[in-house]
Amino acid sequence: MHLLPLRKRLLEEGLENQINRHKRCAQIIRDGVRKMGMKLLIDDPVASNTVTSVFLPENIQVDEFIEKMEVKGFTLYAGKGELKKNNMFQIANMGKVNEEMCGGLLKVIEETINELKG
Repeated sequence: MHLLPLRKRLLEEGLENQINRHKRCAQIIRDGVRKMGMKLLIDDPVASNTVTSVFLPENIQVDEFIEKMEVKGFTLYAGKGELKKNNMFQIANMGKVNEEMCGGLLKVIEETINELKG
């Protein structure tokens, strides 16, 4: 990976602005998944600004959910070990991700969960 575009983007946006965008995006994601009734692994005060860990409803299998999201253009990651067994997945919001993208992601997550519920 060539770092020049990353460095250029950071310099153009500014470090503080980038950190604040990541914070806003993480909050949008956390608020959105909570509104759908899902639980988070980490409480907001100590949560990451770039990764959110979410537990799917019990009747939804994480592997199937992630596959469907991938087909729809979104890459999510299953939890590891016991967390995966408990249907946890992770959402990363870093790089060029912005608030509008987070809103779009949440719509697709909700649609996909509704599809899997049948």
